[in-house]
Amino acid sequence: MNWDFKARAKAIGESLPNTTLLVFGGPAPGAKAMTDFPSIGLDAFGQKVLVTEENGQVTVAYNNIVDISELHYQDNAISHKVINFRLGKTLGGAVEK
Repeated sequence: MNWDFKARAKAIGESLPNTTLLVFGGPAPGAKAMTDFPSIGLDAFGQKVLVTEENGQVTVAYNNIVDISELHYQDNAISHKVINFRLGKTLGGAVEK
């Protein structure tokens, strides 16, 4: 899923820099991560990534699944750490510096 916030803002007379919310995920990793903490699916799956570009500066922001699980459940599972690591590796190389 892809939401272009700039276009949506323009439609209501507001102005935003280039801002897109990407929502993605896979049932298998999400199901594994939810085994011990099922309600983490509310916050972490599908994974959301916010990409903004303003004055030539691109910012990629996303939720840290381990932090979310610790915030809500005071604990986390190995699967949360694995998914978080993979997400960081994937998104860390997504933007050229």
